[in-house]
Amino acid sequence: MATSVGILTVSDKCSRGQALDTSGPALRQLLETASSGGQRWTVVASLVVPDDRTLISQTIRDWCVLPATSGPLCRLVVVTGGTGISPSDVTVEAIEPLFTKKLPSLATAMVVGSLKITPMAALSQVTAGVVGETIVVAVPGSKKGSVENLQQILS
Repeated sequence: MATSVGILTVSDKCSRGQALDTSGPALRQLLETASSGGQRWTVVASLVVPDDRTLISQTIRDWCVLPATSGPLCRLVVVTGGTGISPSDVTVEAIEPLFTKKLPSLATAMVVGSLKITPMAALSQVTAGVVGETIVVAVPGSKKGSVENLQQILS
């Protein structure tokens, strides 16, 4: 059985059509071709939103919160982008208040693995936690960084 996944790309430029979202499709490809211990992933939702706390947190709630009649839309949500150190990077601030449990070991695994590839990984605010019954992870917005970070926890 496949696990349902949502991919949320956070980028002002991509949301305005001024840049092409490359990290979202790269994450989709990684998830749909990856398997670990028989685990399969199916992307059931994807969206591009600007660096806006309200839109980010509302999308996470929509994808994660349990409806009265069924389970959440997604069992895993990967948020790509908005994890840097510029003032417009608000992903972490938007999603961490939603966490009912933080998963610091997942974030640590992403950072440790990424630091083996580039020292710039130290400047990313990757995070992970649980919202409802859904695991939510935030990875960098670059195609390379997003894939490398997610690979650290999928393998």
